[in-house]
Amino acid sequence: MILGGLISSTLLDFFVHPALFWCFGRGQAERAMIDTADDADLR
Repeated sequence: MILGGLISSTLLDFFVHPALFWCFGRGQAERAMIDTADDADLR
């Protein structure tokens, strides 16, 4: 039981979390990068 939990959590961590970020968080991350680049240009 413990080994199955460790394996499943590892697979979720390596595959599912990046896929969810790719689907739902990529746009916000790109906007944040653009905002910080614009702030750095103003200095």
